[in-house]
Amino acid sequence: MAQHKIGIILLLCSLLTLVFFGTAVQTKTAYTPDNLIRLHVVANSDHQQDQAIKYKVRDRIVEIL
Repeated sequence: MAQHKIGIILLLCSLLTLVFFGTAVQTKTAYTPDNLIRLHVVANSDHQQDQAIKYKVRDRIVEIL
């Protein structure tokens, strides 16, 4: 019975430690509305050739940026 109580106490201490340190850690979001640029490349049509050009333009812009 004593081992059971010790196990419960250790479990509670572990959970409290996890909650305390889990909320104390601050995270920073990589992308927010303040530091995000959205780029929409629009093709002339849904034709395969226009879509291929759109993706080439997109890939080149991403490469440059």
